[in-house]
Amino acid sequence: TIDFHAHRLILQKCGAQLAELCGTGTSGTTSETIIRVSIGDVKPVVFRHMLHYIYGATVPPDILKAYAREIIDAADKYGIANLKLEAEACLVRSTRITVANAMDHLLY
Repeated sequence: TIDFHAHRLILQKCGAQLAELCGTGTSGTTSETIIRVSIGDVKPVVFRHMLHYIYGATVPPDILKAYAREIIDAADKYGIANLKLEAEACLVRSTRITVANAMDHLLY
């Protein structure tokens, strides 16, 4: 497993669904309490960039292009709307619609 560290207060501001996974910080926990959360439905590289984005970084264009669908799905699931919009824009710019792939793109 890969560990990623994040501050609950930052997640509450920018990634509310991720913050909910960590709990509210009540019932005996302090701001310094370490809580482990298992996230198995997102590739580590995608999660790392999503977490960096929450902290104010930008996702490099090559990563957006390579993982656009995965980033869209993760950002949608965890409520990071601006990242989802950026990944969707990148997917639209970098996708060539053909007869062979039109239905796949329409259904996505």
